[in-house]
Amino acid sequence: MISIVYCTRTSNEEHKKHLIKTSGLHNRLEVIEIVNNGESLTSAYNRGLSVASNNIVVFCHDDLTIETNQWGNKLLKIFERNLDYGVIGVAGTKFLSSSGRWWEDMKKMYGKVAHTHNGKTWLSSYSQDLGFNLEEVVVVDGLFFAINKNKINKYFNEEFRGFHFYDVSFCFENFLSGVKIGVTTEIRINHKSIGMTNSQWEENRIKFSSKYEDNLPVFLHRKIHPNEKLKILVSTTNFNGESNKEKFIFEFLKTLKNKGHHLYLCSNLGNRITSLAKREGINLSSINEPFGYKLGDGKWQINTPNGFQSTQINQLYKIKETDFDVIQMFDDELTDFIQKCYPTTPIENFDLIGNDSFSFDLNWFRNSDNIDNIVEKYKDNITQQVSEQFKQENYQKSLKYLTEKYVKNLGPLVSIIIPCFNDGQYLPEAIKSAKELVYSNKEIIVINDGSSDTKTLEILNNLDSDVKVLHHEKNKGLPAARNTSIKFSQGYYILPHDVDDTFDKNYLLFAVYEAEKSENLSPIYCDTNHIGFIQGMEKRPEWSLSRLKRGPFIVSCSLFRKKAWEDVSGYDESMKGWEDYDFWWRIGNNGYKGVRIPLPLFNYRHIRPSMIQNIKNDERKLYDYIMNKPLQK
Repeated sequence: MISIVYCTRTSNEEHKKHLIKTSGLHNRLEVIEIVNNGESLTSAYNRGLSVASNNIVVFCHDDLTIETNQWGNKLLKIFERNLDYGVIGVAGTKFLSSSGRWWEDMKKMYGKVAHTHNGKTWLSSYSQDLGFNLEEVVVVDGLFFAINKNKINKYFNEEFRGFHFYDVSFCFENFLSGVKIGVTTEIRINHKSIGMTNSQWEENRIKFSSKYEDNLPVFLHRKIHPNEKLKILVSTTNFNGESNKEKFIFEFLKTLKNKGHHLYLCSNLGNRITSLAKREGINLSSINEPFGYKLGDGKWQINTPNGFQSTQINQLYKIKETDFDVIQMFDDELTDFIQKCYPTTPIENFDLIGNDSFSFDLNWFRNSDNIDNIVEKYKDNITQQVSEQFKQENYQKSLKYLTEKYVKNLGPLVSIIIPCFNDGQYLPEAIKSAKELVYSNKEIIVINDGSSDTKTLEILNNLDSDVKVLHHEKNKGLPAARNTSIKFSQGYYILPHDVDDTFDKNYLLFAVYEAEKSENLSPIYCDTNHIGFIQGMEKRPEWSLSRLKRGPFIVSCSLFRKKAWEDVSGYDESMKGWEDYDFWWRIGNNGYKGVRIPLPLFNYRHIRPSMIQNIKNDERKLYDYIMNKPLQK
């Protein structure tokens, strides 16, 4: 039924007996003990995996006790209830940073693990008890985890030597290949030691972060499970009018309240809609005085280490501890303020109640106020199990509106820039992708960045006459190729188009529509379809400068205003990697704001190591260069 693999320096009969006794499986548990005198865990675990006779295989340390009786039967039921999962552990994280340290953001961790050290035992509780649910994560801890051999795509990567990063590399490679990884709290483990890092751990960390630098960081949004009852803070700038956005938020709050969650709304309050929310049992506070805080007026006093002192007028004071399980933001400009008020509470964009309610990806639709009363028309459906239909109807309605606006009538000129350096085999498909973009007023500019490949030159010399072709005599690099093309271009908007990637045909309709809402909006980016040797759909974070400062998350092929490029003197031609991140960072600090379209309208093809993988400087040096560079104003 289950095979369990563990490594030990000397044969450990007591550990074997403990595993069998607590499993409840008796002779149905196959124990594979590997006496290890220096063999890397990746190698040893691959040997164990190859000889295991069962589909469900557990890997664990030899310095633990399992505190859950019948854990084997419970594990089998967990896999039976979650047939789409390939890896299940007892602790893990939804966030894996560029550093490779999976515990870097404790607020994104899940699971419960006890530790015993020097005679003391304590419980590391990374999340609430998940009950019968699994929480989907990116990686799990190697202390105790199980796999379904029929669901995994990768074995342990033996490039990672020694006893560290065997778990992170195994999970992440499977995650990138589409395997679902989860955390359960139904099985409790007591680790008889505490994890320690050493020079070998650091060596493997550097190897891991370098190997996967083009895929990191990764973050999964959380889901609220049907039986979870959470304390949720919702924050939006205004909740005092009758706009579609406010009506949508009201319906959203009612939906969560009806699911049994405890709802708290922090906003500028007033008028009838606030009274309706209060009547529904939703707790309310103003932005001036968030929950747990009070504004000083010079009269009331606060107890300090130096005794009672009068409060300062208009200064905010924390008067009691107020904890929430999660915060949902509806307006990015409040994010920093709310995070300072509740620094230990995660801010999430998460999917509600699995698939039986509407998704937060509807944020984009609800903000598109010019598309005729979408919220009014569909609000009665919000509490029904029709989320996919709801999104599709809005998507089709949006397409119809935008096609009328930008196909039958000319929108602003968009210049599509395609640099090419010895990539002729992909160029026809890139040009086809650009031509098929449903948008009338566009020009396509291909720049030959000093190609020497005969086939590429032949293709460049035989392009259609409606494609403008520029030439660099020598290869100058991607930033210079883009700058040359943009200087030549006539467009109001610029769309970089890498030669080996493609777009959904409707990208420009949505992107120009968003950009036209304000003169300071750039870049307009979307979610990503990964194709090729890495596959899957990646949701991009919402725009904020504070999030951008943490690292790159915007695809290079995103629409922006030509004026934004002019304002910062274009791409930095000295850079060999991360030139896009540098460009977004500089225009963001020059007053421009990005907008995310929560639709996978960009196809990123993984056909070879990217330019980022080939750069000589590591990302820390690039990051420091970008952050220390003087900003243009």
